[in-house]
Amino acid sequence: MNKTCTDCIHYDVCREWNSEFIDERLKMGDGCVCKDFKDKSRYIELPCKIGQTIYDASEIVSGTYAPEVYELRANEITIEKERNGKIMFVYDGMYICPDEIGKMFFLTEEDMKKALKGGAE
Repeated sequence: MNKTCTDCIHYDVCREWNSEFIDERLKMGDGCVCKDFKDKSRYIELPCKIGQTIYDASEIVSGTYAPEVYELRANEITIEKERNGKIMFVYDGMYICPDEIGKMFFLTEEDMKKALKGGAE
C-alpha cells in the first residue's frame, strides 16, 4: 500500500507550513513525497515522560484495600499488547490501560484531587 503525506507523523505541521505543495502532491497521487516521512502508524504517544510522577488512586476509585494514593515514578515505560489487541503501558512493572489515565491514574496531583473531589481523599 502506498503511503501518502496524510500517513506521516509530520502531516499537520507540514500542511500548515506548505499546504499548497502537499495538496498538489496528494492530487497527483505521488504517495510519500518527503525524505522526512515517518509512518504515524508506527508511533505511540506516551502519556507521560520518563521520571515523571504518576498518582495511583485506583484503590480509592475501586473501593478496594486501604484508601491510599501512591506516587509512582515512571523510570521505565514499556508497551504491551494484550491478546484482545488492547495496548497497555507498563510503568516499572505496573500495568496501566490508557483509558484509566485521568480516572484511576493521574499525571498531576491537582488532576487527581479534582477527580476525587466529593469522594474519599
